[in-house]
Amino acid sequence: EKGFTYGSLKFGAKHIQSFTKQEVQQNGVFKSDLNQMETSVFSEWNHSKDKFSCSLGLKANRVHFSNISINKSYYNFLPKAMLGYRLNENSFIRYDVEMSQTNPTLVELTDTEIRLDPYLAERGNLLLKPYSNLNNNLFYEHKKGLFTFNANLRHHYKHNPIMESVKEQGNIFLIIPENMKSWNKYNAEMNLKVGMIKNILQFSLTGGYNHFNSQGNNYSHEYSNFYYSANVLAMYKKWMFIVQIQPFDEKLYGETVIKSGNYHYLAIQYNTDNFSFGIGAFNPFKNVSRTVIENKNNQAPFRRESFSSASQTIVATLTWNFSFGKTHSSGNKSLNNQDADYGIKGSYK
Repeated sequence: EKGFTYGSLKFGAKHIQSFTKQEVQQNGVFKSDLNQMETSVFSEWNHSKDKFSCSLGLKANRVHFSNISINKSYYNFLPKAMLGYRLNENSFIRYDVEMSQTNPTLVELTDTEIRLDPYLAERGNLLLKPYSNLNNNLFYEHKKGLFTFNANLRHHYKHNPIMESVKEQGNIFLIIPENMKSWNKYNAEMNLKVGMIKNILQFSLTGGYNHFNSQGNNYSHEYSNFYYSANVLAMYKKWMFIVQIQPFDEKLYGETVIKSGNYHYLAIQYNTDNFSFGIGAFNPFKNVSRTVIENKNNQAPFRRESFSSASQTIVATLTWNFSFGKTHSSGNKSLNNQDADYGIKGSYK
């Protein structure tokens, strides 16, 4: 990384090599493996002056797959950009756009048929290719006293994504992953946070709207939903109390709508300078969690609901900070090891 008066220039490289094996036991034993290598070189320019900030980046990416059935390499250029402007001391606006790449998994590339029920089976596809994602995000935030309001407008586009295809084969329907036309998600979200009130109480409420558009090679589906979530944080002396409420997470991908999640969480924690202990519980007031899977295929539609009695979970945390000898203060790293960093590929699938 090289710093300048109003910005900085970063360069980096990353290489990931993985080997995956799987074994399927169904009327026999089927083994498969996948050797995957991914190499990327990236650069990013960051600029900031007065109320204006921006960044430009580019990543060159190579992916190679190999096993007994395939030996392929794919190349891609993945740009990103950001523009930000501080409107006043209380508010700012930012626009981000970024491209990323999603690779097929071993399960999707395995040409082994697996029976799901007497009339439905699934099989992989050796012809699958990686696909590109384009993410746009317009963000606005305003702070005034105890109140913080922010709004997001997001668009997520997948070009030739890997999605399901249902084909009739004899007396069964076969689900095969294929590179389809496109997938879009449009999202509008608002969040209001209040606190800390007298250094004791903080709460936030989030609400939003999703619209999905899934374009296959021989199907087209749309799905929309509203959602919300709520969080409460209370602190008194060395005690902290947390409440979270999260309804269903709903998503359309391919021809399938999945509704999952729908939990609430309670936790209490005791903190000191070097020690903290906490205990929390997922769904303490609900015995069963529900997941809904609904397929919209014209030939073989289905709806499944699964119930889990293991939704009630107790979580305990214990933290103890040890210090030996002198304590040194370190500066900020130029690149944090997080999925949000440009050098780390995120998966949007």
